[in-house]
Amino acid sequence: MAEEMEEVRQELYLEEEAERERHRQLAELEKKQRQRDELQREQEEMMIQRQRRLQAEREQEEVYRQQVGATITGVVKGYMQWFFGC
Repeated sequence: MAEEMEEVRQELYLEEEAERERHRQLAELEKKQRQRDELQREQEEMMIQRQRRLQAEREQEEVYRQQVGATITGVVKGYMQWFFGC
């Protein structure tokens, strides 16, 4: 009887130990998944910021081109008026 009780206790201990290990592994998997999700969010945010920065640069470049074009047009008109006396 004492031997059976010891076997039952040992079996219960092993089952509890296995359950703790399953919980530990599950917690580790959940932690890794959260880390992957966070990394993915960070990468997406970086891509969004990069897209915004590139768009702003394109817009600034277009404004600059328009200003340069207007300046050149004004200079050419001025020379033409001076040269032709118009």
